[in-house]
Amino acid sequence: MATDGLQLVEPRGLTAGAGVAWIGKGWRLFAKAPLMWVISVLVLFVLAIVVNIVPFIGGGEEEKIETETNKILGGNGGRTPLDAVISAQVNRVPVIDGHSMTVSVELAPRPSPETVIDALRGFRGLPQDLNLPSAPNPPIVVMTADNRPQPRLDVDLGNGMAVSVGRVRACPVLTHKFVALGHNTIRGAAGASVLNAELMHKQGQL
Repeated sequence: MATDGLQLVEPRGLTAGAGVAWIGKGWRLFAKAPLMWVISVLVLFVLAIVVNIVPFIGGGEEEKIETETNKILGGNGGRTPLDAVISAQVNRVPVIDGHSMTVSVELAPRPSPETVIDALRGFRGLPQDLNLPSAPNPPIVVMTADNRPQPRLDVDLGNGMAVSVGRVRACPVLTHKFVALGHNTIRGAAGASVLNAELMHKQGQL
């Protein structure tokens, strides 16, 4: 059989008994060396994760980025979201710790990349103003090397509480683009909870 220049083998009809025999043959092959087959499957699974990028995480991560960011950047304690459109794409990559983002933004008016860098370096939040124990200082570390930030090298800056930013430059589609890195289990979870508790204690809410 030929299809679009490809030579295909003619299909054959087999009985159900042939299928059962094929399954039995496979089981006998497995039974001869079950440990080897189990290890082979585990190695294949590990390789599929360790040397691979999966363009999906699940759990609504993309939707959270698209909605929660506007709340964080909005006003009235997040009850008035920022009027902006955010599109997110998440990928599962083989790193131990750290979430990296490649970000393109449109800023008006169009500041120079140097102005954006100065604004990031000069940012201080309430935790820094109150000198809270877990507050990183500076909270944002701007890097000038083209190959930074990297999870292996930079994720623990500020005891895992700082966000590192690099490759701040002009964007031909929007206005600016950059790379950001934060520690997912410290800055994004446990450490942020401790910092929130410190802030509530300082403000007399605990």
